[in-house]
Amino acid sequence: MNRKTRRNIKDTFAKEYGGFCGWNTLEDTLDNVSENQIRDVFVGIFITGCRAMELPTLKRRQVDLHSSDTHIWIRSMYVEKQKERINLVHKNGKPMFDKTGKRMFKFNSIEGMRTFPIRRDNPFAPIFIEYVEKFSSEDILYPYSYGQIYYRVAQIGMKLPKGVPRTQWAYYKGPWWPHRIRAERACQILQNMNWNLPRLMTWFGWASSKMAELYGKLHPEALIDNRVVEWR
Repeated sequence: MNRKTRRNIKDTFAKEYGGFCGWNTLEDTLDNVSENQIRDVFVGIFITGCRAMELPTLKRRQVDLHSSDTHIWIRSMYVEKQKERINLVHKNGKPMFDKTGKRMFKFNSIEGMRTFPIRRDNPFAPIFIEYVEKFSSEDILYPYSYGQIYYRVAQIGMKLPKGVPRTQWAYYKGPWWPHRIRAERACQILQNMNWNLPRLMTWFGWASSKMAELYGKLHPEALIDNRVVEWR
């Protein structure tokens, strides 16, 4: 497989992994990470469920560690621009078409914010808390670019053959990429917490139910009533 192939949720995560990998797999993964920056980014994406473009916007003052004995609160975290399709029309109101006969449109970007809780009994919560407490109020917790975040995650499990230069890393990426971590979090919530899809949408800040429905199909355990949370 060409490791430079674009990986996504529907065609890669759903088919190759099929849902939450389990806490033991996550912990084994982190145990085999030698660099703290890689571990911190992994935990940051997972516990917040954010996109790689959103992680560098999070400041220390947005993480409330003291208002609840049971939860950590993330306040007003930026949600990456969501795209709304707008069909283009002429001045007379008639639809516009391109030379191939396809309807012309543009995307209107909408910015959002999300405030959400993280349970303190989440196995990654102590790691996240310890990391956050190192920073001052206005500090950015993850001062990296999207490319730097992606590269850190892609290094997990990456094996470069002998003699292959580091510049060719994209062909030998490990099994993790930022959006897979986010997908694991969504599936973990459905498996462990027994949430319905509207609640999942609110937690992630999704305007559409499309992704929630996809993750819901991966975990029929969410159909069981009154389940006790099982972290293992």
